[in-house]
Amino acid sequence: MAGSGLFTVGSDINTPSESALALGLDEGNDAGHTYQLGVKNENLVSYYDGKVDVTIPDLICVIDENTGEPVTNPHYEIGQSLAVIILPAPDAFLTPKGLATFGPAYVGVDAPYRPASLQNRHNK
Repeated sequence: MAGSGLFTVGSDINTPSESALALGLDEGNDAGHTYQLGVKNENLVSYYDGKVDVTIPDLICVIDENTGEPVTNPHYEIGQSLAVIILPAPDAFLTPKGLATFGPAYVGVDAPYRPASLQNRHNK
């Protein structure tokens, strides 16, 4: 799903034991699929149908579809319409030293860096 998409919030991020936000896709070719954000203080990893789609250090941003305003964790509401926008990380973050400092392993995500790229769309 690297790029952007429109979603509806399907579960409550405010539950302390949860570390993910489930988003239901209800637009176009993605209808019926799931998109989930792994979060701590920020969005760390995204999953499309349970498979890693994008990881940090790329920025996984969430925007309210109706207002255009950013939505920060944990200020989501069930049923809220959102756009997820992926911004590529700066080149310095993609070096071996950068990925060791800012990459997914640094925050405990058990997946290699997966960049925002149209070639990665739907984990192909």
